[in-house]
Amino acid sequence: MKNNTILFLLIFLMTILTVSSLQAQKKTFDMDNEKMGKILEEEGDVLAESVEGYWQVVYHQRPILVITDQDHNRMRIISPIIKQNEMALQQYEEVLLAQFDRALDVKYALYDEILWSVFAHPLQELTEEQFKDALSQVFYAAENFGTSYTSTDIIFGGEGEEE
Repeated sequence: MKNNTILFLLIFLMTILTVSSLQAQKKTFDMDNEKMGKILEEEGDVLAESVEGYWQVVYHQRPILVITDQDHNRMRIISPIIKQNEMALQQYEEVLLAQFDRALDVKYALYDEILWSVFAHPLQELTEEQFKDALSQVFYAAENFGTSYTSTDIIFGGEGEEE
């Protein structure tokens, strides 16, 4: 009888631990097109949402595009900076250096002969705070092109730090 009680307790504890573990692994999907559209209306001037998941926004007087693909759980925030043929060699070098320590979550990318500041992320896992921060980082990476090349006031372990 004692062995059955111990076995029952072990099975009971294993069941509780398994259920707890599964609940801890369960992801909370926060972001979708509807929530994103509302945030964009609060944060900037939405010029157009020509198709679902595509917004043209003016954010602090800078054009920004927000593109989502709910079916594939992706989103991207981009802002044009400069035409590729107007960039000096030193600017190419600076954007590559900035990718390491100053651009943080935003990257510089060339597309269609234009340099862009870009933030890409899984859509559903994005929180409202992360989305607002990403808008800000895309804005500042574009604004600071040619000067500090930073997306925030944080510099991650790169140039200028003492060894």
